[in-house]
Amino acid sequence: MELNIYDFDIVYRPSSKMGNADFCSRFPLPDEVPVSLQREFIKSLNVSDEFPLDHVLIASETEQDEFIQRIVSYMKHGWPKKLERSLLDVYAQHQDLELIDGCLLYQDRVFIPASLQKQMLKLLHRNHSGITKIKQMARRTVYWYGMNSDIESFVKSCSVCCQLNAVTKPVSNSSWIPTTKPFTRIHADFFYFDKKVFLVIVDSFSKWIEVEYMKFGTDARKVKTKFLNVFARFGLPDVVVTDGGPPFSSKELIDFFEKHGVKVMKSPPYNPSSNGQAERMVRVVKEGFRWRESLLRSSKSAEAGGHPKAPRFVLGEEREGPAKKAC
Repeated sequence: MELNIYDFDIVYRPSSKMGNADFCSRFPLPDEVPVSLQREFIKSLNVSDEFPLDHVLIASETEQDEFIQRIVSYMKHGWPKKLERSLLDVYAQHQDLELIDGCLLYQDRVFIPASLQKQMLKLLHRNHSGITKIKQMARRTVYWYGMNSDIESFVKSCSVCCQLNAVTKPVSNSSWIPTTKPFTRIHADFFYFDKKVFLVIVDSFSKWIEVEYMKFGTDARKVKTKFLNVFARFGLPDVVVTDGGPPFSSKELIDFFEKHGVKVMKSPPYNPSSNGQAERMVRVVKEGFRWRESLLRSSKSAEAGGHPKAPRFVLGEEREGPAKKAC
């Protein structure tokens, strides 16, 4: 019975509420049940047809793996009193090991042979998730000794992830006074991506991001229109923090803010880190754009090559929704 793949509840039902038993279910048989039919298989390997690594391939490679075959031999014939150092950790967990359909299982996770470990790492890292996310996915499905260190080395050696990793900057000694409610102080800045100009506005309290595409230029009138759209949705802030760029320093835009009782603060020249809220969110938005382009290219290349798709849990598609904050 393949019960481990189901989530069910067992409810007691008294015999008084049962129907009449049929003859065949109560008629005793003279012959004993053969021993071969008394075995109960509780574990099973359930792999999607879209998964590039099926249990047949894993079982075939398991037979060729010398290390795993030694473990299987000890499981069948008993563990010796003296073990090599490489098998001490295996013996400490030998009660959680079992052989199902030619595949070695540790608890509910498939023991991946050495020849397939690199391919499994590529599947886990297909979406270029971080080290922590990949470890969480791997610990639910697969296992091999040294898996955590292999995941860390693989992610650190990924060229795409290295290009997108943020460069650490020196910690600033001064900081803004923390706000106590949403939309009290907002930070704004421009950034360029793919030859397009965008305006990013971030709330210092909730870290809510608004990104506006400046399709028709960045003069004061058009920037004022974008701010009006944001103010119409969230209300007027107390303080707006910007750099000293031409649109933000224009008299028209400053008069607009002061007319509505909004205080304008400028970051010092050649010190963009003082407007760190906007600078940090610019990096977040750019990273999101780059991830999207990278995933689209990967998806197109996979479709062109005809490679099968991996399951959702392997590709890291189990993502939580964004945390909503009041604003």
